[in-house]
Amino acid sequence: MESGVQLALDTELGALAMDARVCVPLRRAHELAVWVGEGRDLTPSGVLAVSAAADAIQTLGYRPPVAEPDLDLRQETLFAAPVDDGRDLARRCPELMRAWSLALAVGFLRRDGRRVLPGRQLAAWPDGDDAQAVAVWRAAYDALTSLRLETGEITVEFAHALPAVPALLAADDPTPLSRLREGLAYQLANVCDDDGRWRRYGEAVGTAVARLAEFGAVTVEGATVHLTPLGRRATAS
Repeated sequence: MESGVQLALDTELGALAMDARVCVPLRRAHELAVWVGEGRDLTPSGVLAVSAAADAIQTLGYRPPVAEPDLDLRQETLFAAPVDDGRDLARRCPELMRAWSLALAVGFLRRDGRRVLPGRQLAAWPDGDDAQAVAVWRAAYDALTSLRLETGEITVEFAHALPAVPALLAADDPTPLSRLREGLAYQLANVCDDDGRWRRYGEAVGTAVARLAEFGAVTVEGATVHLTPLGRRATAS
């Protein structure tokens, strides 16, 4: 009996690990960390130096830098935009910054003064054991939902929506996207005091769902959002 239970647990863990290993943001973060190699120089603000950033953008195929950081400054934001003194080319490349912040969050990379070096998790993913693969994915999920990643969307509305969506789904899965918006509106009744702000919150729910889907925590079928097995595991613990 015990062996049967253990086999079922191992099978479940193996399926979760398989899903974790194909998480696109994690694979992009790992790709960047492998490119870093033995180490690269950093700017005073702690991102890749201009020459290194330019090399990463070209070598890894990121879209060219934008004129300003990928953040809609017309909206109220949680954090001030970083000051770009001309040395922070990396900050003007949203794809690079997403991979960079995730690689640091899960331990693929680590900062050491004005250098970035390989992190402890780099060699162990994706070819480590199943438990480790799932643990790295969970670290990525936690970094996303606690707003520690530079997604380019850290508005007040997005900051409310991103952690709320998994919690709402955990209570009622699957859920139509419209009901997720209604659930968030109910939670924020004192905040959504005008049509313009509510529209931004509605848009933020859609963006949050897209980010969670990108990480493999949810799937979207038509207008209905489902937790994936990884998403259910994350919201249950």
